[in-house]
Amino acid sequence: MSYLYIDTGRTSQQKKPDNVVVEKRFSQLYNGIFRLFARISTPCAKNLLIWAIENSDRWNMVTLNKGGRASFIAEHMIATGERYADGTAKKAVRELIDVGVIVSMSDKRKREASYMINPYYVWKTKSKTDRYEAVKAYINILKDEGNKV
Repeated sequence: MSYLYIDTGRTSQQKKPDNVVVEKRFSQLYNGIFRLFARISTPCAKNLLIWAIENSDRWNMVTLNKGGRASFIAEHMIATGERYADGTAKKAVRELIDVGVIVSMSDKRKREASYMINPYYVWKTKSKTDRYEAVKAYINILKDEGNKV
């Protein structure tokens, strides 16, 4: 397991820098995520969002094609004993898009099913510049789709 050592600016009794140790694979949730989460109506979509956050890459990208959905369904089954059908998971993806939690990054002609988790609310890495670039990209995607930003 990899860790981040975040300097607190204090020193310990041994005169060493006092660090907070955090696992390197973590996601940050920003203010407003509850409001967004409350708009998701189905349990499957809520569970899929949490799974997508955990399985996204450092650019908040996650693949939710048939294989990605199958991984989600299998992990959910192991964790809870409850099984979702693939159709239910597909509807959950559509709901997350409609709520604005994820946006499709796939070319319509390809069947990649790549999505970006909204970087306004969730961020995978510690890098502020990566988050800034992703928010900029997200805004451009929304503008291209004809949304008011």
